[in-house]
Amino acid sequence: MEFTWTKGKTGIDGCRLVRKKVFVEEQGFSEENEFDETDSLALHLLMSDGGKPVGAARIFPGADRCWHIGRLCVLAEYRGRRLGKLLLEEAEAEARRQGALRVELGAQKRASGFYQGCGYTPCGAEYMDEFCPHLPMGKDLS
Repeated sequence: MEFTWTKGKTGIDGCRLVRKKVFVEEQGFSEENEFDETDSLALHLLMSDGGKPVGAARIFPGADRCWHIGRLCVLAEYRGRRLGKLLLEEAEAEARRQGALRVELGAQKRASGFYQGCGYTPCGAEYMDEFCPHLPMGKDLS
């Protein structure tokens, strides 16, 4: 797998393709909500397999050297190969390179076990994003 980082909305066509397939077409989130103003500020991570986009994520800074990871996804036909974990590890590594001491994310509740297995713990109250329950989770990088 190859990883490519891009900043802002320019050059993120591969990330947009994967996010649209997973979050909009497969899971039913609105396209207007999926592609938001944070995209222009974020660092975007694309995972490719021989040039084919297969996974995506984004990271962006928050307060107190805490970075946020979001929009982490892998195409359905590539799941079950531990690629989500690789994508998450690469996102954490880049957050560290950017000076982060902690990362946080909003996990879909049905995926919270995946994040717990990667060292994340709940750090807030459950909330709804559109129709889907989410759980704030975090991990110290130090």
